[in-house]
Amino acid sequence: MEPIVFDLTLVRHGRTDANRQGIVQGHVDTPLDQLGIIQATRLGRLLSKDRFDFAFSSDLKRAHLTCQLVLSQQVEDDQSKMSPVVRTLKCLRERSYGVGENLSFSQYYQLAADANQGTAYDFVPEGGESLSQLQSRAKEFLEIMYNYATTGSGDELFENCKEESTGPSEKLTQALDSLSDHDKMTIAHTVLKETPFLPEKSSQQSISCIIASHGGFIREFMKLVTCGNPSEDVVSPEFKKLLINSPANTSFTHFTLTMNSPTEFTLTKLHYLYNVSHLNAKE
Repeated sequence: MEPIVFDLTLVRHGRTDANRQGIVQGHVDTPLDQLGIIQATRLGRLLSKDRFDFAFSSDLKRAHLTCQLVLSQQVEDDQSKMSPVVRTLKCLRERSYGVGENLSFSQYYQLAADANQGTAYDFVPEGGESLSQLQSRAKEFLEIMYNYATTGSGDELFENCKEESTGPSEKLTQALDSLSDHDKMTIAHTVLKETPFLPEKSSQQSISCIIASHGGFIREFMKLVTCGNPSEDVVSPEFKKLLINSPANTSFTHFTLTMNSPTEFTLTKLHYLYNVSHLNAKE
């Protein structure tokens, strides 16, 4: 089979109240706060003319709603076209922090220090996941994405496999209805794009996907796809320095991945890393 080219846009969820308070979330299913709804909607405006063939998300509500909000801003020239249904997967969840979940960051750092297992990032709390387990989930996602996008197989793996595109979900409608006039003025600082923001598709045959997940998962996912010390033509020196950082809420990363099989892939180009230009717009 010929190699398949994927243009992937990886998005961290919008802010939650736990983010605001500095609380470890992990698998705790926290919702977006009002700022998180605004952030995700602003990203949608930046990407309003970019088209995605498939949409995937963590099944945790903060990531799922973020993806829905982004897609809700899509402006279609052809009204017969619709944004893809957001398919949710447990393998896209944040890292599990076990007994460390719901602790403040300072409490978590103390827990890690008491365990004397290295850095707080490497520390595996009781009942939590290791970084290698998190990367295994990243590999699992790539296999699912490849098989689903190329053959349509694996629909039963999605948490919302029976969901059809019947218009906006109730939670999406509630989130958009919750926006005040002031919120809408803030969102309008990010002007709706008249042309696509993301680079042109790698080829007519390339598959474009948007993926909404979480900070810890995204960091390990990017470590996975950039392993092997890619050349500066693929990953710029500036981006290489940023890879050790955690992405901000609703930051997006856009890259091209060539896949020879569900388990064999090569990073072709890292176009954007942890970009937050939609939040910086002050027009």
